[in-house]
Amino acid sequence: MAIRSDKGEYEYNSKPLYAYYGANCGECPFRSECACAGEGKIKVITSDGYEAERRRMAAKMQSEAGKEAYKKRKETVEWPFGNIKQNMKFREFLTRGIEKAEN
Repeated sequence: MAIRSDKGEYEYNSKPLYAYYGANCGECPFRSECACAGEGKIKVITSDGYEAERRRMAAKMQSEAGKEAYKKRKETVEWPFGNIKQNMKFREFLTRGIEKAEN
């Protein structure tokens, strides 16, 4: 089995994706914690370029300040959607996406 340690750039749904191919997972001491627990498999990590922002937001949401800020959602953001769904009986929408909603 050939070991790849290169990367590739691809486009999926008009968005760039990046794939990184790791070393032989059979020799990795962290193999049991990894997504590829099979024998001799190569780990492939894909990213869309926003991984740093996702990690930053996850760290923020674990902090006390982040948890307090998120609690405000139920007062400012969530209730209008609940009102629309429950009181105005809009349980489903026939269109999805900006293109269809604009027409």
